[in-house]
Amino acid sequence: KAVGNLTTVTSRMSHFMVALLACRYAHAGPESGLLEEVQQRYACAEQLSAYLLLQDSLQAGPLGSQLAIANLKRDSMELGMHKKAQILSNQLSYGLWGLYSSALQAAGLIKGSERRLTERGVALTDLILQALGDAQWERFMALASQKAVTRTQLSELAPDFAALVNDQRVRQYLAPALLNYKGAGALQVALFEAVNQRLRSPGREFSVRDFIQGALIEPQVDPQLQAVLQQMLLLQPVLVFANTLVVWLQSQKGRRRSALIDDLRPRLATPFLPSGWSSPGLPHAPFLHRLVEAANGGDAAAVIEQIVLQNSTVMDQRGGAAWLHWEADTLRVRVPVDRASLPENLGDYCNKKWDYSFFLYSFLTIAKAGHP
Repeated sequence: KAVGNLTTVTSRMSHFMVALLACRYAHAGPESGLLEEVQQRYACAEQLSAYLLLQDSLQAGPLGSQLAIANLKRDSMELGMHKKAQILSNQLSYGLWGLYSSALQAAGLIKGSERRLTERGVALTDLILQALGDAQWERFMALASQKAVTRTQLSELAPDFAALVNDQRVRQYLAPALLNYKGAGALQVALFEAVNQRLRSPGREFSVRDFIQGALIEPQVDPQLQAVLQQMLLLQPVLVFANTLVVWLQSQKGRRRSALIDDLRPRLATPFLPSGWSSPGLPHAPFLHRLVEAANGGDAAAVIEQIVLQNSTVMDQRGGAAWLHWEADTLRVRVPVDRASLPENLGDYCNKKWDYSFFLYSFLTIAKAGHP
């Protein structure tokens, strides 16, 4: 509801810049209309960008860094779609083409399966290229069109390319294009305003939890956004509790049901899971309600049974076997975890730990990167 285009993997401003440049280069060649050629050129631009960023003081960040760093030990690095050139096991799926395109398309910067820049995307990329410089862009395109690049060739362009992805003026234009685009939902627009308001106040470093807690007491924040943020804040310990129980049970292979109940029961002595987090359309709401009711009621047997049943339901929906199941009164585990333990104070643990960002982490990271 609050973040309409970003995901957990779209949190780096530099990746969006590279993706836009790769789209630009992918369509700068002869108009053949073949998607395979567009993808080939896009992959080469992404590979070249990764090498340029790593060449400049081996700064971390590009997707495929591990393999790209290993390749940089050679005299030359191949570019292309063939296996030896790819810096990820499947670059189209796990690279910028696969991970960042949905966010760019939702923001109205690219369109279609061939990732062609829209009018707004072209204008934004023009601004990026102004910061890079015509000569450097010509050099980039020349290198991307080669079958391989050498470390010497990379060193000539790497400083300028690294400076581009850190250019604050470009970041200031790119952040609102990604977060406050035409067509963004009302809650996302309100979120953008609330985040910028927070960024204008002292203290630039703050977590997702810090932001939510601050937004809930800020009178200028949209009330509807506050209601959604409140639900996130209250739902967090419920999700942490569920996840903690799943992982713990995955480490309890072969144990009797009674022994598991004895381990969990003392930790449920005091109700600690909040209410008020439910909303229409919340996924798995019946399960979460039953889990909270059992936990706050101190019913360890029901808590364990709810986790086992939910795992079976989810895995059945995915077409796979349940990770957890009973054989008589003994727990069998198909996907075990080597070591996991239950915190002595489950209430304190679940209310302090923050596992789920609801895509707010990506939103805050991009907003911070674009703020002067």
